[in-house]
Amino acid sequence: MSGDLDARILAQEGALRAYLTRRCGSLLRFEELDDLVQSVFVRALGRAGEPELESEPQLRAWLFTIAANLLEDRREHWRTLKRGAGRVVRLTLSERPRDGAAAPPALQSGPATKAARRELLVLTARALAALPEQDRHLVKWRSEGVPVEEQAVRLGLSYAAAQRAGLRAFERFRKVFELATRRAGR
Repeated sequence: MSGDLDARILAQEGALRAYLTRRCGSLLRFEELDDLVQSVFVRALGRAGEPELESEPQLRAWLFTIAANLLEDRREHWRTLKRGAGRVVRLTLSERPRDGAAAPPALQSGPATKAARRELLVLTARALAALPEQDRHLVKWRSEGVPVEEQAVRLGLSYAAAQRAGLRAFERFRKVFELATRRAGR
């Protein structure tokens, strides 16, 4: 019976794609539709034994509920990353070489400047998301001005090890950010 339910779930791909396309909005700047569809399927197939899903409308409603929860989780993930991204952008751009590298957007608040800032935040959030968890923490802590001593305590490392880890993490972040910037054509 479970294999039958799995097949019924997978047969809903078209309806699920249409639902996600309508509900994703700006999330598609960060996520691929195919990845979201697969994530919903993974969640649904992992919990397929829970509900009594006799009819196709019941099955579809259950899948759409899982999809709505997934979208909220992903939005929260990106909101969390973007919260600290502004500080990281300033730190990254302040330490970039000035030989032809992009300067931070001007202090004016015109539409083009706002769009450039938004794009930098998106690129920064993507670069942060690509890092391992410890590196993400180290980069954020550096941008927040957390002393190395405190970082060492949080990570359970010696001062010297935390300092080296922080430098390596920031260098990895800088490389990922540069790649993201080049891919975006900035």
